[in-house]
Amino acid sequence: MLCFESEDSFNEITCYVDDGFFTLLDDGEGIDLERNDLQDVAVGRFPVVLPSDAKTMVDKTIAYAKNDNAGAWQNTIMFMGDDGNDNLHMDDANKMADSIAVEHPQYLIRKVMWDLFKRENSATGHTYPEVTTLIKQQQAAGALIMNYVGHGRTDQISHESVLRLNDFKTFSNTNLPLWITASCDIMPFDGSVPTIGETAVLNKNGGAVAFFGTTRTVYAYYNKRINMAYLHFLLSDNGGKPMSFGEAQRLAKNFMITDGQDRTTNKLQYSLLGDPALAIKRATERVVIDSINGSSVHASSLPMLTAGKVNSIGGHVEGNGNFVGVVSATVRDRKQRLVGRLNNKSEDDGADEPFVYSDRLNTIFNGADSVRNGKFKLSFPLPRDVDNDNGTGLVTLFAVNKDRTSRANGSYERFTIGSGSMIVNDSIGPSIYCYLNSTSFTNGGNVTAQPLFVAKISDKDGLNATGSGIGHDMQLVVDGNMNTTYNLNEHFAFSFGSYTEGTVMFNIPTLSPGKHKLQFRASDVQNNTSQVTLDFNIVGGMPDDDLRIDATENPTTTATTFIVSHDLGNMPVDVTIEVFDLTGKRLWIGEEQGTQSVGNYTRTWNLMDTNGGVLPAGVYLYRAKISAQGNTKMSKARKLIVQGKR
Repeated sequence: MLCFESEDSFNEITCYVDDGFFTLLDDGEGIDLERNDLQDVAVGRFPVVLPSDAKTMVDKTIAYAKNDNAGAWQNTIMFMGDDGNDNLHMDDANKMADSIAVEHPQYLIRKVMWDLFKRENSATGHTYPEVTTLIKQQQAAGALIMNYVGHGRTDQISHESVLRLNDFKTFSNTNLPLWITASCDIMPFDGSVPTIGETAVLNKNGGAVAFFGTTRTVYAYYNKRINMAYLHFLLSDNGGKPMSFGEAQRLAKNFMITDGQDRTTNKLQYSLLGDPALAIKRATERVVIDSINGSSVHASSLPMLTAGKVNSIGGHVEGNGNFVGVVSATVRDRKQRLVGRLNNKSEDDGADEPFVYSDRLNTIFNGADSVRNGKFKLSFPLPRDVDNDNGTGLVTLFAVNKDRTSRANGSYERFTIGSGSMIVNDSIGPSIYCYLNSTSFTNGGNVTAQPLFVAKISDKDGLNATGSGIGHDMQLVVDGNMNTTYNLNEHFAFSFGSYTEGTVMFNIPTLSPGKHKLQFRASDVQNNTSQVTLDFNIVGGMPDDDLRIDATENPTTTATTFIVSHDLGNMPVDVTIEVFDLTGKRLWIGEEQGTQSVGNYTRTWNLMDTNGGVLPAGVYLYRAKISAQGNTKMSKARKLIVQGKR
């Protein structure tokens, strides 16, 4: 469809392209879009040229609406703040995050402010590798909203190229976020060059379900206003229902006029790529905390989580005693005052002072358990060295029923973190079983250039998943080199309903052919540390029968992650995973086309068949097929054991 273009098309700041023009339905409208004309209908655009593009966007829209992937990822909002301009963008992003945290405390707010991280300098420019990694990790896991404030252009986010166009093209994530960018020229869809916004929504393997961003050069002063307004309306009720992407845009732009916050063309340079009628998948019910360590949260004194002991949180889904499903909890300790590195002091647009803000950096526990008859109880240990100086903690919760039709969230922060009598220390570190790519790996064996490291960790007293205390991070060191040393706390996940065991999964960046050695360490809550060592050999080329598939949890009761290992480099590959019963009847299929997961492809499965039913206990078969450049390989079938009911 044609789009409405302003008459002044040569000024990069005042020209605009606006689909909202077609929604001005009152008499006399269409003349003063900047100051008076109010949109009457929600509008969005599918920026498609080819039938395949249209299919991609329709399929993604339907999948988002069906919500088969419902989970705790839908309770996370990430705010990203660019450096430069005297800390302006970080300050705006931080204020937005704090405002949403006050208005909607039930969401898990994650802040990524460039200045807190080390900036790398090279002949080709500056980079923030840690920032890039954090954002890509969140993108892979999924989020309700990814909100960026700062510099940008059609092919990159931030002057430091934190994300590039190709990143949005190659993202492979089934949990699709809504992307919001208060940044220049992210998606001029009326142009002739590829853009980040269009690429994100047209990526059939991931990216974004929708994109709210700019088509022209914009001013930060007005960007903050419409960004904040859009978030406000997006997370508000719309007649008792979640707000749609398009309606939030309509209300935000109208509010800019009626409230006098923006009567310029700036707001007209924002557009929505995606289905305007698609409602954001926020929770509509409420999770309530009733007790902490057996003490009512309504008591006169604040309840306390105790370091070095197993703690418990009990609660319910308000007004829904029939709720049966899963609740996920994230427990974080007190707010900290954070001071940036002043990375841009020497530059023209740099700041004279480092950026200072507050955030809850340390996650004490992140796990899940069952909800039965609307009630739940979560148990978890706290490391003995957890920070317990002043302030209160915060727990955020998200629950989804077994049919994926009801979602609830909530939060609580009126509790302290303190010390008490410790568990008797057995002085024994956790048990660690690790491998590369497949459980069939043997020490010294051959692997691909980017092997997938998997570690299963257990300890009867509980695991330190926060890195509390010096030297207690889950850390992987390759070849004893500091440049190939990785903190894997963020890659750890507790097993369902457990605080004594969990799994780390991490794709090791490309290594040179030849022999290598890795060391991995982990600690329990008493800070007893264990370390394991693996020798391995990086080889090129893969025999015809060397396509392998494995399952991280086998036997399993709730879910497992399939690992498909290949040696086809970074070329696009089509992956198919199938699960059968012992009669050969196919029960589930997972397909992804054009993925570029180098060396290893992973896919988590919740043991639900294609009809939405949960597999009963029994023995099943699974296999993988991978295709690239006209060649297809099939793995050998392997057994999967399902035990009991979730």
